[in-house]
Order: sequence, then structure tokens, then C-alpha cells
Amino acid sequence: MGPGKTRFDGVVDVGILVLSHCENPAKNEALDFLEKVLTMERPSLIPMTAFLGAYHIMTRYLGIKEEEAAEELYKTASLDLEIFFQDITVDLIEEALTLAPEFDIE
Repeated sequence: MGPGKTRFDGVVDVGILVLSHCENPAKNEALDFLEKVLTMERPSLIPMTAFLGAYHIMTRYLGIKEEEAAEELYKTASLDLEIFFQDITVDLIEEALTLAPEFDIE
């Protein structure tokens, strides 16, 4: 790695985001893992598109209310950390999570 570069050990995908943002038996473990990622104790990238995937799973398959899922996921997505892989912008995530419940998009 060159100077000033951060080394990442992995990529956090939809599953961890879903488990850490809704009530389930594995929530505490998922939150512990996500906390380690967010504090760089376990440096890993989180693609911004994973938040949209998590929203889809939470609303369509787990029956979580759209507004609740959007609000919970946006709280994390809006942290603006270097671990977020900006395959799409935070503003676009916010817009998508705001419009999805309004237009009943899963």
C-alpha cells in the first residue's frame, strides 16, 4: 500500500446491514461487527448500494415498514465515513430512501 492509503480487510454486504438494522436474534452480533467496521477496528468497505439492497430485503421479505427501514438505514449511510464506497452518492441514497416509501417501492 502506498503512503496515505487505507488497507481494507473486506467488504460489508447487504446481510450485515439488514441484520444490524432490524429486530432479529442475530442483531446484537451484527451490531457488534458493524461497530467494529465503523470504528475501523475491522477496516472494511461498505458499498453505498448495499444500503438500497438492505432496504429491499427489509421491506419486501421481512415486512418492515418502508419509512422505518429507510430511516434506520439512512442514519448509518449519512455518517460520511471513508469506509463507504461511493458507487453512488449519499445524496442519491437519501433521495432513494425518501422516495421509496412515498411511491411504495420495495
